[in-house]
Amino acid sequence: MLTGQRATSIGAFDNGADFPSSTPTLMHHLRMEGYRTILAGKMHFVGPDQLHGYEERITTDIYPSDFTWTPDWSSNPPVSGARMSLLGVVEAGLCTRSLQLDHDEEVAFAANRKLFDLARDEDKRPFFLTVSFTHPHNPFVTTQEHWDRYDPSEIDMPAVGPIPYEEQDGRSQRHYLLTRCDEHDITQDRLRDARHAYDAMTSYIDDKLGQLMATLKAAGLDENTIVIFTADHGEMLGERGMWFKMCLFEGSVRVPAPTLAQLSTALVEVTSRPALRTALAEQGVEVQATGPATLARLMQCDTERWGALARAVGAKLD
Repeated sequence: MLTGQRATSIGAFDNGADFPSSTPTLMHHLRMEGYRTILAGKMHFVGPDQLHGYEERITTDIYPSDFTWTPDWSSNPPVSGARMSLLGVVEAGLCTRSLQLDHDEEVAFAANRKLFDLARDEDKRPFFLTVSFTHPHNPFVTTQEHWDRYDPSEIDMPAVGPIPYEEQDGRSQRHYLLTRCDEHDITQDRLRDARHAYDAMTSYIDDKLGQLMATLKAAGLDENTIVIFTADHGEMLGERGMWFKMCLFEGSVRVPAPTLAQLSTALVEVTSRPALRTALAEQGVEVQATGPATLARLMQCDTERWGALARAVGAKLD
């Protein structure tokens, strides 16, 4: 994400891979242009460098920074130390507190406090603040307050139900084995509870974003700040009988598009090389192109033109 390069270019194929300190990131470019770069929250940095161009990190991560999650590539399928399973699905529902809540409450507090610090600081350099929450994410547990915002009878169910293993394509079979789908029975009640909790967790993040926007306004930063909201992956939520990410179906790969609000001295991270250059171009920072063009023109495309582009790319890949 931060490099704007493909995994094949930098060797960081998953959350257990080392991220070389020698790889330039968006943060390095922005600092060269005079920006303050600040990180709060989850980033999956593995290795001794926990900054990668950020000038300051105001919280720790929720996940390991060592090689605990590095997969055993000699096994088939590869086994990660994270040991994915559907336990977070069958135990979906209510909680008073969780590791994810602990982390995101700390991130929200630190980020809001930092915005006030930036407003009253004598250092008036423009800033780039990344606020990285882990919600919504498995395990699917949430508070009573957010659970009660949804009527269980109105929770939508998957459009496509489970597909027998022998009828799945090869990649889906690999996903089935990686997530150990044969270990737990996902009943209709468990399926509904997991999707209910996920909706509630999304509302939790809505609240946290609302707090950040309120702080921007209270600190007098809302008139000259760009806010970009995006995510690193989606969630299958039982579509095709699949859960989590790690596949290229719509539920897994669909994320919020970068959303620009007003003018800018602040950004929140964006994905892919064209998006990275688009963000820099918004700030007047020129970066030599080594991949596709920026997204500025594509963001103005209508649905029909996007479809034509997708078909053209597909034909080229074929």
